[in-house]
Amino acid sequence: MVSPREELIGRVLGWCRAREEVRAVVLFGSLAQPDARVDDQSDVDIELTFADVTPELLAGAWWRDFGEVWAAHPLDPLPVWSLVYAGGLAVDLSIVDPGRIGGMVAAGRLSRVWERGYRVLLDRDGMTRGLPAPSGAMPEPGPLTHDEFRRLADGFWVEVLRVPKYVARGELWAVKSRDWRAKTWLLRLLEWHAITVGGHRVDGHGLGRGMPGWLPPQLWAAVHGVFGRFDGADALRAFRASVEVFDRAAGEVAAAAGFEYPTQRDRLLRAHAEGLA
Repeated sequence: MVSPREELIGRVLGWCRAREEVRAVVLFGSLAQPDARVDDQSDVDIELTFADVTPELLAGAWWRDFGEVWAAHPLDPLPVWSLVYAGGLAVDLSIVDPGRIGGMVAAGRLSRVWERGYRVLLDRDGMTRGLPAPSGAMPEPGPLTHDEFRRLADGFWVEVLRVPKYVARGELWAVKSRDWRAKTWLLRLLEWHAITVGGHRVDGHGLGRGMPGWLPPQLWAAVHGVFGRFDGADALRAFRASVEVFDRAAGEVAAAAGFEYPTQRDRLLRAHAEGLA
């Protein structure tokens, strides 16, 4: 029995085969990765190479030809339509010109998302023949630099220290907004912890996917306390937990990378945070 997802991919491919301006179609993401966990909720990630990516093409709603669209939202940096089709089927549709694949061929290196796996569904010009085979693994990240580490630490402190201020003002939505910005820095640190301390490769796309497998058990347990309810007292509890997790993970990353942490200003920031909550 053909699944709704397979039916939609078939409609996309049929539409593309009928139009000469579409030169290649490539499936990537979890559906193209042999070892990926795929279930009924898995998204469809598909890239369409057009001979010419015109403003009219980007502004058009031709993707409605593939099925009943419930929601549509454009994304950057590549021209991407993030779509939800009838039944809740999520599709990210990338729209590119031949230079996208040509650049990978010339460099002899796949993009980060293709390195895990890709599957060519259509190639009128043979442009994909020179592509490297996917390794099935995430590319090795470069070493964490001291400047990157400091930018990460400072980004966290700048955002997280605003949380108690908005709690005191009773502005709970602002609390959540600042807290989430701080969490993006915290997540980056935890990913670097997995890479630098644990020797893991992280494929989280900024979503923390697979986190129980790449954080040590004690740190994973501590992460459970960093989110709070829409409530001032619980927001402060989560604030304290976030500072504790960050400080601990930052110290372990710095020790592994040969950086100084905490510096004197980190100590002052930690003491200031403790005084606020």
